[in-house]
Amino acid sequence: MLVASALVLSLSAETSDAQRWNTRDRCYPAVEGIGRATGAFGLGTSRARAAARADWENAAARSYGPSASRLRFAQNIQWDCKRLAVLRAKCVVVAKPCGARIRG
Repeated sequence: MLVASALVLSLSAETSDAQRWNTRDRCYPAVEGIGRATGAFGLGTSRARAAARADWENAAARSYGPSASRLRFAQNIQWDCKRLAVLRAKCVVVAKPCGARIRG
């Protein structure tokens, strides 16, 4: 009986911890990030994607604060990357920033 009650308590503690880290109820209107870069063999696209991510995170931090500035916590992430010329690439990322903070 003691083992069963300990198991129930540990499972309920895990659930409450998971609920405290809830990023879905603190999302904001979408933010856009744009990145341009040069490079051959996909390197330009990779660099443009990294630049777009950094631009998005800076824009989200300026608009909604540092707790909403991580793309990994965002929702509705949409990427659009294109080659502009032989060595140039441009990426645009649009996503809704969501804050990741502990509650409770």
